[in-house]
Amino acid sequence: MTSIQTTARNLGGALAVIGSLMFVLAIGVGDTWDIMIGNTSHADLGTDATAFFSSGVDMMDRIFVSLTGLTVAAGLGLIGISRNNPSIVNDVLRWAPLLGLAIGVTEFGSTVMDTINGDFDFSTASDAAAAQALAVTGWVIAGLANLLTGRRV
Repeated sequence: MTSIQTTARNLGGALAVIGSLMFVLAIGVGDTWDIMIGNTSHADLGTDATAFFSSGVDMMDRIFVSLTGLTVAAGLGLIGISRNNPSIVNDVLRWAPLLGLAIGVTEFGSTVMDTINGDFDFSTASDAAAAQALAVTGWVIAGLANLLTGRRV
C-alpha cells in the first residue's frame, strides 16, 4: 500500500514531466536549448518563445527553462542518477524536486495556488503559460512530498 506522500510525489512528478514536455513543445526544443545556454535575445528566439517571454528572458526564466529541460530529460529516461555521472549531475538530479519547490513557491506562488484551487483558467492561457502552470505545480507537489517523507531526496 502506498502512502499519501508517495502518491503525492508520483502525481507531482507526473504533472511536472507532462507540463515540462508541453512547455518545451510550445516554445520549441531549439528555443529551449538557446535559453538554457544563454542565447536570450529576441533575435535568437522564435516567434512562440518571443511571444511568451515578451518582456525578455531574465535569470529566473533561464532557471525555469533549465529545470524544465532537466525534468523532460529525466522523465524520458535520457538522464538519471548513476555512478558514471559526475557527482554534480547526481546532486542536481537528487535536489531537483526541492529546486522546483523553491522556484514554484518564490517565483510562481500565485500561479501554483490558482492551479491547486482551480482558479487558473487553462482555456484562456496560452499553451506555454498553461504548461508552465502545470509544471511548476507539479514541482511544488513533488517537492513538498519529498520534504514530508523525512527521507533524503
